[in-house]
Amino acid sequence: DQQILATMGRLATEARLVAEPGGAAALAAGLFARAELPAAQRPVAVLSGGNVDPALLARVIADGPNDEQGPDDEQGPDAPGPARH
Repeated sequence: DQQILATMGRLATEARLVAEPGGAAALAAGLFARAELPAAQRPVAVLSGGNVDPALLARVIADGPNDEQGPDDEQGPDAPGPARH
């Protein structure tokens, strides 16, 4: 699924986190299908699985942002990106 691969690339480049496709699926759902998910005050996505093929990870990073990258203008405590302290 292109949305999961885009999420993997975004995690690697923006948050410096490595997740395999299945481990990035929850965040991909939040980025690309939020309206279809149950309402939540503080949504949480568990990232897991650093057991990703190095060639796949290199490809999704090299592909960079694209039209399926998800919302870039999202702000607030739920916005994806680098950790906030």
